[in-house]
Amino acid sequence: MLYYIKYFTINSTLKYTVKTVKFQGVLYIAKIKIKVIAGSIRPGRFNIQPATWIAEIAGKTSNLDVELVDLQELDLPFYNEPKPAMMGNYELEHTKKWAKTIGEADGFIFVTGEYNHSYTPVLAN
Repeated sequence: MLYYIKYFTINSTLKYTVKTVKFQGVLYIAKIKIKVIAGSIRPGRFNIQPATWIAEIAGKTSNLDVELVDLQELDLPFYNEPKPAMMGNYELEHTKKWAKTIGEADGFIFVTGEYNHSYTPVLAN
């Protein structure tokens, strides 16, 4: 199975993306999977509002499959696997679940506040 992502420019400001899948000589148009990640877990956080809004608006696009990933709901602990993440050999269930959630996406939109002129600690983890 071959995957192709093609970018078309309709005019100078609008770009259109199509992901096609070629299977047994037949070309299919596939939806692009986007994860909108709400990158703050603080009480009274604001980022969940624009993250939800972005996911709703983007979800109305016919060629996108959009999912909101709220890090507060996932309640991930600090990375505590015995092996580095780049190896992809996870032993703990929460890490396997997170890797599956992230691995199925074609792209990401991070919605996060600023913390000391950088991203939030939960995203650093």
